[in-house]
Amino acid sequence: MNTIHMPNTTRLSDTLHTPVFVGYWLGVDPSAPGMKKFNPVIQYASPHFGYTPGMMLVEPTMAWNPSTFEGVGIIPPENIRAFFGELHSSLKDAGVDGVKCDAQAAITQMGVGYGGGPKITRSYVHAMEESVKEFLDGNCINCMCHPTENIYAFRDTSVARASDDFYPREPASHTVHVVNVAYNSLFLGEVVHPDWDMFQSQHVAASLHAAARAGTYMSTVSSRPNLWARVGGVTPLRATWVAPALDNVD
Repeated sequence: MNTIHMPNTTRLSDTLHTPVFVGYWLGVDPSAPGMKKFNPVIQYASPHFGYTPGMMLVEPTMAWNPSTFEGVGIIPPENIRAFFGELHSSLKDAGVDGVKCDAQAAITQMGVGYGGGPKITRSYVHAMEESVKEFLDGNCINCMCHPTENIYAFRDTSVARASDDFYPREPASHTVHVVNVAYNSLFLGEVVHPDWDMFQSQHVAASLHAAARAGTYMSTVSSRPNLWARVGGVTPLRATWVAPALDNVD
C-alpha cells in the first residue's frame, strides 16, 4: 500500500479507510498467496441457499445475491486477529488514522461449524477492536452492523452508522434518508453513538442533509448545548415532541 500524502493546503485532520469486515465484499481468495497463512475457507449461509423467512421478507434479493451462489471467503476465528493486525498495521504505515469497518453484518450468517452466528461474530468484532486499538488508536466507525449479534458484541468501539446509503441520483431518497436515520438513531442511540454517514456538499439536497446533521449534533437550547451535541443523536423526549426554545424550560 502506498503512503498517503496530504497537501499542506488541506484542512483534513484525519483520514479513515473503509475496509470490509471479511476482507472484501465476497471475502478473501483462499488461493491468494498472501492469504494462505490464514487458512481461509469458502463459507455459505446455513443451510446452503436457505435464509430465514425474516431475512427473505426484508431482503428478498438475497435469493440471487452472489454470496448465495459463490459463498464468502472467510478466515477462521482463530486466525482473524492476525489478519486484522496485518491489515491495520499496513494502513497505519500508509498514513491512515482509522477505519470505517464496513459490511459487518455478513459474518453473522457464516457461523456453520464455528459455533453459530453470534459466536463467530463476537470473535470477529473483538479481534477487530483489539487490532484497531493497537494500530489505529481505537479510531473506528462500525458500518452495516445492525444485527444484534454485532451491536451486542461491541466492547471498545461505540460509533456505528445509523443510515442507509446516500443516493445522489435518486431525488426521492433524500427526505426518506433523513427520516429513517433519525428514527434509527432513537433506537441505536441507546447502545451506540449513531453516525449519520456521508453526503455530497455540492448537491441539490446538500442543505437538507447538512441541516439535518447540524440539528442532531450541534443544536442548542437557549444558552446551553442541547443533549444532542453531547450524546450524538440520542434525542431527549422533550426535544422530540415540543419546541425546546419556546417552552421556557432550560
